[in-house]
Formats: sequence, structure tokens, C-alpha cells
Amino acid sequence: MKRKARITTSVLISGFVASVSAAPLAASADDYDLYEQEMAESPSIEVGDIEDDAIASFIAASDAIKDIRDEYAGEIADDPEAYEELRADANEEMVNAVESEGIDVSEYRDIGYFVHEDEEFQAQVELKAATEA
Repeated sequence: MKRKARITTSVLISGFVASVSAAPLAASADDYDLYEQEMAESPSIEVGDIEDDAIASFIAASDAIKDIRDEYAGEIADDPEAYEELRADANEEMVNAVESEGIDVSEYRDIGYFVHEDEEFQAQVELKAATEA
């Protein structure tokens, strides 16, 4: 159950970050700013095309991103003048965390979109997170 709570919290944070972010969508995966916008505004895939392996990768990457965000939030609070540098460092770590789980940033953001926008898919992801905990 702990894992279910983490994914739900991460999804809520993702939705909040995406909804208040003024950061534009980037043209390539290298340009994605996961620190500012973790979820796609408009997915490039259909929800039915998402495989179980990608969901598992999303869950693991989401947990890693939450940990990275928490770590850097503290550092930014301690040194607000270093915000841009710390945010860039956090983003690089987030991209690496996603890619190390076997999915690319675009797919991660697309899955995040569906977790936020599709209640049935969100329930599927939460169930998978709970059973893999």
C-alpha cells in the first residue's frame, strides 16, 4: 500500500506542476524539462498502446523523480540564488532516472498524461504499483 500512496502523490504533484508551469513543450527529448513539466500536454500515443512493461517503468521512474524533486527542493530552499543551476541538475538526474528504467522521456510524459486524465488507466497503474510493492 505504501507504493500506491507514492504513485498517487506523484501523480497529483505531476498534475499540479504541469498545470502551473509556464515552460513550453520542447522539441526533442533532450530538451524536456521534467523539473518544470513532468506530464505531456498532449500525448503522442494512445492509452491502449501502453504496454505493462512501460507502466512498470513509469512507476519506478515516477518514484525516482519524486525522490530527486524532494532532494532538490530542499537544496533550492537553502540556496534560492542557485535555482537555475540546481533545477538544471535536477532535470538531468530526472531524465537519467527515466531513461534508466527503459523508457524515453516522451513516453514517460505521455503515460503521466493518461494517469492524470484517464481514471480507468490511473486505477490500472495504481493496481500495478500496489501489486509490485
